[in-house]
Amino acid sequence: MATALILARALHFAVAMLLWGAAILRLGAFAPPARRATAALAVTVGPALAAVNLLAAFIWLFATAASVGNSAADAFNPAVIAPLLRQTHFGHVWLIHLSLAVVLLLAARQDRPGLLALLAGVNLASLGLIGHAILPGGAMGLLHQALSALHLLATGYWLGGLVIVLPCLRAMSRPGQAEAAGDILRSFSRYGHLAVALVFATGLAKTLLIATARGPIHPAPEYMALLAVKALAVT
Repeated sequence: MATALILARALHFAVAMLLWGAAILRLGAFAPPARRATAALAVTVGPALAAVNLLAAFIWLFATAASVGNSAADAFNPAVIAPLLRQTHFGHVWLIHLSLAVVLLLAARQDRPGLLALLAGVNLASLGLIGHAILPGGAMGLLHQALSALHLLATGYWLGGLVIVLPCLRAMSRPGQAEAAGDILRSFSRYGHLAVALVFATGLAKTLLIATARGPIHPAPEYMALLAVKALAVT
């Protein structure tokens, strides 16, 4: 189940980032005519992505239940899942997160860019409230969670927005589409620089918080090495 948990996490992060990046870019960079022209595509692709987002969230929950239980069968054991949701920090966050994912799925069926961007942003940011983000606890732990949420939003804007920006590069050479595509590219580039700066700054701050955390839980050297590699990749 460890492999299932890793895959579920990777899929969930990827889809949540795509939903947020595409939604916020369509809201902020598309002129009203372009938003109207892409409405049909948005209400077709959006629900599919939101459904995968919800499915990945449930797989993450079931895989976590199996990891804290005695066997893979505990993935669907109510006696394991119930206390996991009621008595752990992960469970408290995940109950809210699953509710957000359901609302996001319902909202994606309508062409309401502002609402979709808001829900997609909260959905992604809530993923920054679990895992190593709770270290080192107390006020510093809350700061770490806030940094993690901002880190995810900045990363999601950049990576998720690329899915829209790349087709715009091809549209630049088509008659009648170059101006609109150019506006989208310029908007993405303008805020993309800020997003990359935020990814680096929040990533560095998170690394320092984890490295200097005091308490019973200490990050493994391999984990810290991966953080350093990630920071170098961003630069």
